[in-house]
Amino acid sequence: MSTPASTMAARHRPAPAYAAIVIPLVLAVTTATVALPATVAVPAAAVAAAPLLGDDFEDGNASGWSTSGGQWSTGSDGSQVYRQRSGSAGASARTGDPTWTDYTVSVRVKPTTLRPGRSTIGVLARLQSSTSYYYLTLRSDNQLELGKLVSGRVTALATAPATVILGAWHTLRLAVLGNSLVGQLGTVSVSATDGQFNAGRIGLVTTSAAGSFDDVLVEPPAPAPDRQAPSTPGQPQVLEVVPGAVTITWPASTDNVGVTQYYVYQGDQFYTQWIARIVPDNSPLTLTLGATAAISHFSVSARDAAGNTSTISSRVTVPQPPSFPRSGDNTVPPTAPGRPTVLGVTANGYLLGWEPATDDLGIVEYHVHHVFNVDEIRVAAKVTTNTAVIAPRGGYETVRIVAYDASWNSSSSVTVQLTPPPTPSALPPTPPTPPAR
Repeated sequence: MSTPASTMAARHRPAPAYAAIVIPLVLAVTTATVALPATVAVPAAAVAAAPLLGDDFEDGNASGWSTSGGQWSTGSDGSQVYRQRSGSAGASARTGDPTWTDYTVSVRVKPTTLRPGRSTIGVLARLQSSTSYYYLTLRSDNQLELGKLVSGRVTALATAPATVILGAWHTLRLAVLGNSLVGQLGTVSVSATDGQFNAGRIGLVTTSAAGSFDDVLVEPPAPAPDRQAPSTPGQPQVLEVVPGAVTITWPASTDNVGVTQYYVYQGDQFYTQWIARIVPDNSPLTLTLGATAAISHFSVSARDAAGNTSTISSRVTVPQPPSFPRSGDNTVPPTAPGRPTVLGVTANGYLLGWEPATDDLGIVEYHVHHVFNVDEIRVAAKVTTNTAVIAPRGGYETVRIVAYDASWNSSSSVTVQLTPPPTPSALPPTPPTPPAR
């Protein structure tokens, strides 16, 4: 009985299990180096549709099949098979839907009798009647033939040498897609272009031959792969900043099928960023700020189920907030701190000092920004007094002081080069001790 292939108990050729496709993801970014997951598994549903029909004849009958010529019956040949026992000039069996257009039909065939000449056994596609169809057959003269029968008149469209062995199983596949016809027997293939028939059922056929058939499978063409990337998400928006954390969201991306994931990127240098989180939607997301990042930046890309990834959105930047919760609604910034200078050297680095900033509500914190390696900007210290110790990195380095009040209004000192303190001048010699009297 013909059944959907998802329910047939095929012993010899089960419906294929589609493995996940692993797709490498490489994202080119002009302003950032981004680390992405190495592989992404694409759901099998995006790769192949369900088969249209399958029959392995294990139920012991051929319900749903109609025949013309020959002697057709089910029987045992290691497993249950569909046999054509007569060597009559022409015999066929048919099943399926006459409205089927594009599909691949595959079947295992075992020739048991082949006469010299054009004795054949094979499979049919886009069958109109017992005298009109496309065919792919094994010939007794060791040829694989692709052709058509139109009102009983045979036209061979393509042939190729193929080894045909009596009493052995051979798997034939005939694909019809638009005007394209492709037949296969293992590594041997034949192809042609023909527009005679654009729809029809499938079938089995013998010509002056006898044989067995098993594991009939009809599959639709695989859906065209989704290659359209989602649109670029909007620039992230800052919803809230608290000491050590930020909450963001972003305008959603759109996609022809649907966005399944967002990659949220975070960075604390201009030229680098990394994936901080992978999330299913643009719901508000709270992220931890690096304790030494003077400025953190965030951007987003979107990914669909097929692994297509959008370009990265514009960035939003978040300065390092103070260590104290924001209070009040004052909008007046403090005065600028004085020029930082190196007061001396300690075991842990240079001791910096500066004239304090002033504010109507008071200064709650100073941040010392240490700039080195061109774009590397770090908060080297968070202090409540006007001194701090900074470990030098070597080379050309600069520092500046940022003052915050309780409402997180800020002001910055001038930026100065971090240089060692001047070497103290030599002390005068100690005068000799006068002799005791």
